[in-house]
Amino acid sequence: GSVLAQQSWEEKLKNVNGVITEQKQDVEISITEDGKLQIISRVFEETQHFGENANLYSEQSIGYSQTFTEISDIVAYSLVLNSKNKFKKIPVKEFLTSDSRSAGVFYDDHKKISYTFPALQAGSKTVTSYTKRYKEPRFWGYYLFSSFFPVEKSIFTVKAPAKVELNFINFGIDDDKIHFTKEKKGKNIIYRWRAEKLDRIRLSKGSDGVLQNAPHLIIYVDSYEYDGVVKNVLRDVNDLHAWYQNFLKGIEDGDNESMKVMVDNIVKGKATEIEKVEAIYYWVQQNIKYIAIEDGLGGFRPRGSNTVFTRRYGDCKDMSNLIHNMLDLADIPSNLAWIGTTSIPYSHKEVPTPMTDNHMICTYENDNRYYFLDATDQYNRFGIPTSHIQGKEALVNKGVNDFELVNVPVVSAKINHISDSLFISIDGSQVNGTGQAVYSGYNKIPVANSLENMNEENKKTFLNMLLKKGNNKFKLNSVETKNVSEQNEDLIINYDFTIDDYIIKAADEVYLNPHFDKELEDDLIDISTTHKDIHNTYKRSTSNTYCINIPDKYAVTYLPENSEYKNKDFGFSINYQLKDNRIYIHQEVEINTLQIRKAQFESWNTMIRRLFSAYKESVVLGKI
Repeated sequence: GSVLAQQSWEEKLKNVNGVITEQKQDVEISITEDGKLQIISRVFEETQHFGENANLYSEQSIGYSQTFTEISDIVAYSLVLNSKNKFKKIPVKEFLTSDSRSAGVFYDDHKKISYTFPALQAGSKTVTSYTKRYKEPRFWGYYLFSSFFPVEKSIFTVKAPAKVELNFINFGIDDDKIHFTKEKKGKNIIYRWRAEKLDRIRLSKGSDGVLQNAPHLIIYVDSYEYDGVVKNVLRDVNDLHAWYQNFLKGIEDGDNESMKVMVDNIVKGKATEIEKVEAIYYWVQQNIKYIAIEDGLGGFRPRGSNTVFTRRYGDCKDMSNLIHNMLDLADIPSNLAWIGTTSIPYSHKEVPTPMTDNHMICTYENDNRYYFLDATDQYNRFGIPTSHIQGKEALVNKGVNDFELVNVPVVSAKINHISDSLFISIDGSQVNGTGQAVYSGYNKIPVANSLENMNEENKKTFLNMLLKKGNNKFKLNSVETKNVSEQNEDLIINYDFTIDDYIIKAADEVYLNPHFDKELEDDLIDISTTHKDIHNTYKRSTSNTYCINIPDKYAVTYLPENSEYKNKDFGFSINYQLKDNRIYIHQEVEINTLQIRKAQFESWNTMIRRLFSAYKESVVLGKI
């Protein structure tokens, strides 16, 4: 066994630029004299670099949020081989602290400490260690066993007084790959997790975030005893909800005359409550610019609705709180809710910590149905949740000691639909066509976003790519778009086109491949390199209907067989029909799952291969 393990480890080290020989964190939890929890972690990492390009890894940084954590005692150095094959230690002398500006995030409290390892070359090692203190114990509690290099040895240790109750749970790794021990030492208990020879992190296709793939541990303080009294920290969802209440206190949401006037205007003439909710949701969606703002506790505390209303911009919490207050001004009850987007693979019941939530929405109930109002996506339709919270669990705030956990539905494939209808005529070797494409549900959003923000020249290029049919000689002659910014209407694109040199003529026969849009043709899964489930952003379906006029003096001499593949998660059908001197082809594709599991790869590929052979079929016309 161990020989095999060593061989497979050596396999993992082929073609990589380095290996983390050891990474570890030693966490010490203590209770201060005034009964507060203190959590301090010592982080250590040693990496060996193999490649000639070792110097590409010389620039490193440590990111942190200055509101919740503080970094101290940084030590970093290179170990470089000298002529006697001994390691010589060269310390890093300069550490620079700066704002960490992540793309598209505005005004945040994230800092980074940057430094450069000197003299790196193939064979060198780099070592970093530092201390991290958690100012808020609820933000502690996550350890990633692996990294973007393979990891030889990964150790996470927690030393805590016996009076501190911890909860922990593993994600993305089998328990037998982790060696866990727990031992009592004096008044403390030492918990230790150790994993060895871990492959580098590989993100699965379509997944939005490392947490869905990488082996990691979530650990948090359940409760602790001080002076004979047990204090709950995050025992369950009740504690998390109670702590979240602090962020809703003292938000400046006083009366705002101009906002009241605006709300009255928005709901004027709307007969039902639900129409009023829809109108307010669309107003916020269209008039408040979404900007990600990370600002310490501001990452959890919404800004006052007056501020957001006046500034006309805000982040998810600000927009949700504004909807909540505008609905309030219209005498319509609603609730704020905390939720994690699809990048977070936990529920509040499993992990009752702020790790589970990274987003905030407003919820509204009508006729036993929940509406999830998330205005961060400008083109999202009222009544369907935004795509990045589908299937997630919302923690709906009903009051100081009252909440409800509600599952957000997954939008069906039928709603996220694209239909494309073509009328085709043949002129020599050229195909002429008029088409109408209709985009609905989530399929509309990226197209509407692109069209709204492009100049005419780019729009033309974009539409040419979007509607392309047949071969590279496809040319869009005219195009017209409807309902780009009407959220309640499907996006409609009317167009006409020509494709040169599409028809193949031989003697008295004409060959026409009627599959102008070969959906999924590049989607065969390479089973040798894909080892994880594949994630889809949403379920979706398409239908293409082509009507081909048979030219004068020709008749159909060959019409392909109908073809299909169906299971509950994905499938397609292609049907051919001859009627009134016209060929009708109807093709449907449906992907009815958010995850193509590894066990389904073979059947997925069977479907794709069947599609391939259907796409190769041509219609043959013979001279009469």
